[in-house]
Amino acid sequence: MIEQHLEESKQQISDLADKILLNDEDLEIDNRMFAALRQKTENIILSDYLIEKANERLENLKVFISDESEVEKYKNDLISFIQELLREKL
Repeated sequence: MIEQHLEESKQQISDLADKILLNDEDLEIDNRMFAALRQKTENIILSDYLIEKANERLENLKVFISDESEVEKYKNDLISFIQELLREKL
């Protein structure tokens, strides 16, 4: 059950990232001076929404799971996932 919840969380975070973060195509469209820097900065600010989604999913899991070690493992997995996702997007 925890693995399924984790996979659902990762999918929701990925979907949200695809919707809100600016990608390479967006950067190519806007060729004004400093546009890429501005957009990268916006992505960093928008990444807070991904963290909020992860925290929401973590709280959702805590309703079902009382094992603190499982919750901590889940949290660490989500942190690693978000770091990797942001590395790809930024």
